[in-house]
Amino acid sequence: KGLSPALGVIDPLQFFLGAKVDMHRSNEVSPLLSEVGNLADLHGCAVLIIRHLNKSSQAKAAYRGMGSISISGTARSVLLAGKHPNDPDSFAVVHSKCSLSKKGRAITYRITDSGLAITGTEDITAEELLQPFGLSATAQDTAVEFLSDFLSGGPKAAEEAFSAARTQGFSNAAVRK
Repeated sequence: KGLSPALGVIDPLQFFLGAKVDMHRSNEVSPLLSEVGNLADLHGCAVLIIRHLNKSSQAKAAYRGMGSISISGTARSVLLAGKHPNDPDSFAVVHSKCSLSKKGRAITYRITDSGLAITGTEDITAEELLQPFGLSATAQDTAVEFLSDFLSGGPKAAEEAFSAARTQGFSNAAVRK
């Protein structure tokens, strides 16, 4: 009879859901995801759902995907792709969630004129991948410490704080964060 697919791809999820489904409401998203799971079971295939990150840069990785947290909750494995936190020319894919086994190491890669080149594996967490480039948790703590000291004498103009921070090697993004 007919061939069954090995992989189904929904890219991006919000287009699949349509205009009448609020992807931020679990009671609207969950029944559709359940049907996708039923189709995958019926055909014995995997399903890859792609969604984008929301703009909440303060949230933990688990809450950064657009839409309801139930989307990640339904998935057996969640991967996050982004800029490598310590190499401006590289990217990484990390496990944000893995229900069926332990999380794997991050896969690092570069995109060159020749195409995609896998460069190895590293121990990078989803939280590290979401940090602004070059701003590790330690660097962020240092920026907070600098600002606390700088503002200890009382309020100062924002531009004065940014200027002083730049002389100490902090980017405007690090100061804002």
